[in-house]
Amino acid sequence: MTSHSISFVSILAGLLVFCGCVKSSSAIPVLDIEGHLNIRASSPKEDILQVESPIHISLPDSLLLRFPAIAGADNKLMALFDDSKIVLVDLSEGRAVQAVSRKGNGPEEYLDIGGVSVAWEDRELLVFDIQKLRTQVYSFEGEYKRTIPSPSKACSGVSRVGSRLFWTVASRGKPLPAYYVTDLDGVLTDSSRTHFPRFRSSFMSLSSTLLSGKTEYDSLLLQVWSDTVYRVTPKEPDSPLLVISLGEKGMPLKYLEQYEMYRKNIDGSIIPGGWSFVNPYLFLGYYYGQKAYRDIWDIRNQTLVGRNILSEQNYASDTSFWPSFCSSDGILYSVSDKTSGLAIISARIAESIVR
Repeated sequence: MTSHSISFVSILAGLLVFCGCVKSSSAIPVLDIEGHLNIRASSPKEDILQVESPIHISLPDSLLLRFPAIAGADNKLMALFDDSKIVLVDLSEGRAVQAVSRKGNGPEEYLDIGGVSVAWEDRELLVFDIQKLRTQVYSFEGEYKRTIPSPSKACSGVSRVGSRLFWTVASRGKPLPAYYVTDLDGVLTDSSRTHFPRFRSSFMSLSSTLLSGKTEYDSLLLQVWSDTVYRVTPKEPDSPLLVISLGEKGMPLKYLEQYEMYRKNIDGSIIPGGWSFVNPYLFLGYYYGQKAYRDIWDIRNQTLVGRNILSEQNYASDTSFWPSFCSSDGILYSVSDKTSGLAIISARIAESIVR
């Protein structure tokens, strides 16, 4: 993949897919990404993943998704979306069971989907409208239920965690918190403990990313252009959980603020892609030197246990499993769009490792 093919939108949209639960410890694991760049591609040192056969979902033309993303998966039901529609599929039966498409400018519609959060217990879809800066709530059947106003014009997404909503923000150099906390009606409940980003850029509209688990104790936050993942816990300060160190290969802030400097130095910098986590493995994707790296790290001893390096020539033809989403029960998923539908692959950490 050439540097010119990496857009700001794709970099920000794929910055983090991070889920699972890690037990806290006094020593925070530090992954030395820069110090391992010269290690060649290698298969995992141990049989880490148990990969299932692909599930093919046929879709009519009206339901085909452009660059599909996974919003959530639970009890064999998965919610996928693009910028205009949401499709619910039954993984056990391999078919689409419902579609939600309410694109429009009306009070019960959305203009552009910036993200979707699934409330499984209430069978609701929370759709963040990146244009209107509000969240539209629909039932799984597509019925409009209510609109939740954003607590700030800087909000960039929403995640429901139990009885609370976490709103992440985008910053253009302003001293904004990394997220707001509201009740389910959008009323601020916990704004005094929002965490301020360590790094900000006046050029790019940077968004923090929070991924929620099933309970209010499973939420993880990564600040954009920061190297630390935080655990977000109710009524307690955010606690550092993991450091992903880019060393001197991280893009300097002054380069981020100037487009020409950014383009000139992009090949010599590590540009984050997406990653997933199931204890104890971190699946980390990033771009460096016009190549795409897919690393598997064991955070117990901070070691690189597997790596795949993709060039522009083999990127499109690569068929190896790489997760783009992790469910709260620790199942990793990848999804790709096909001519007539979707291909979904799931994987689990080997039971021998879990034990």
